[in-house]
Amino acid sequence: MITSEDTALEYHLLRVSARNAKMPRSTRKNPSEAQMSDPQYFDHPVLDHLVETVMQLGSELWTTRRRLEVLEKALADAGTLPEDAVELYLPSAEELKEEAARRDEFVRRVYAGFARGGEVQEAPPEP
Repeated sequence: MITSEDTALEYHLLRVSARNAKMPRSTRKNPSEAQMSDPQYFDHPVLDHLVETVMQLGSELWTTRRRLEVLEKALADAGTLPEDAVELYLPSAEELKEEAARRDEFVRRVYAGFARGGEVQEAPPEP
């Protein structure tokens, strides 16, 4: 089912793409073969990477929120999970370790735009 929020996000993404496509020819870069796979829309490549990161974060957040809404509704409809189960849950040491590894991979993937030309540093361990 497509919601108005789905439509709004798609509309925003299309507007951003259209805005970039309508840039005056004088401000467009003449792409070399190397640049074709990594187009540059702004005067400084860091801005392009920042926009890429923000868009990736938005995509990740929307996907997670939507899946969580569906899961919570399915569990509530089935009567299999009390409302406060998530708030009261205490993970084991092994679960915390696995979560830290997934978090580090998430950080590496989501912030990849900042890593071009350098390495993404690991997030510090949680206390």
